[in-house]
Amino acid sequence: MGIRKNKNEPGFNSFAPLVCQQKEQSCPYEAKVSIILLSFGQLDLLNISLKKIFEQSYHNIEIVLLDSGDYEKTLGELAFFRGKDIQHISVIQQNKVELWNRGVKLARGRYVMLLREGEYLLFPEALQHLISLAFENKEPEIIYGINWCEKSLEKGLEDRKSTRL
Repeated sequence: MGIRKNKNEPGFNSFAPLVCQQKEQSCPYEAKVSIILLSFGQLDLLNISLKKIFEQSYHNIEIVLLDSGDYEKTLGELAFFRGKDIQHISVIQQNKVELWNRGVKLARGRYVMLLREGEYLLFPEALQHLISLAFENKEPEIIYGINWCEKSLEKGLEDRKSTRL
């Protein structure tokens, strides 16, 4: 899903679709978004993803964190996010597709987004924009934006390569 030269480097999600899981009569501006986040034990990348998710201007978010790393270490890292809506589930399997399917089954949100540790949305208002598009377009089955960026860890700089919504 993400474009990264090295899987150990953080990167923006290149294709982060927002999928409608259930149609309702209520306004999509109030719809819960479930972000299924896969973690394979790289806590520094997990922290980046979680911080960026919770910096979103849209706040009706739950995280379904499927963790195949060290559960206790991840739990320690999650203390920083205490009070946030995070389901932390320890898993053994490594197959991403199976994990995402399991996460979707656990999701309570009307919309679902799939991310891996180290992936995140480029702009703080990106999720709000996607929800607005859902409302303006009579709740389509899927909404997606294409953003990607490479982050230089040495320089701490972000170079925007492409943005299109």
